[in-house]
Amino acid sequence: MIDYSQIHKSNFIQGFNLLELMVTLSISITLMMIAVPSYQSTVQNNQLSGTANDLYSALSFSRNLAINQSSYFTICASVNLQTCSNSTNWATGWIIFKDRDGDTVFEHNGNSTLCETTDDCLIRVWDIQELSTHFTGNTSAITFDLNGLPLTTANFSLYSSNCSGQEKRTISVNSTGRANVTFSNC
Repeated sequence: MIDYSQIHKSNFIQGFNLLELMVTLSISITLMMIAVPSYQSTVQNNQLSGTANDLYSALSFSRNLAINQSSYFTICASVNLQTCSNSTNWATGWIIFKDRDGDTVFEHNGNSTLCETTDDCLIRVWDIQELSTHFTGNTSAITFDLNGLPLTTANFSLYSSNCSGQEKRTISVNSTGRANVTFSNC
């Protein structure tokens, strides 16, 4: 009887030689050098889109609250996410509050009871992750009146430090209170 298991066994040692390994490594390194910068650009572009969408949502949310509750609502830039910063730099985040007197100033007496009848009421906080971006507006705060109309129009610019092409985002609030996002050249 013939033992077929012995026929298929060979005496060859399988594996890679040094030349094959070096060629494979050099091709892999070349591909990574091409792919990594492109990936970083994609990640940064997605972060910019997310931040622009967050501000757009916050503006729409503030306007809807003003209409639904027939009250003044303000969105303002904030450094500590508890008070308005009175700065046009929005890169650290912003807050939305019910502005009882419509003066765009967050007034709270500092005690632990929130939303008293004499205080403004903090509604929502947006904290921005540290990005290498430029995020500024032409105003430090925008207040929507009882009808959802802004007391002032606003424009916000958002772009990365290595911006190229049409990666700059501009978020605008017109005189009717509607916000929109447009792309423009850096």
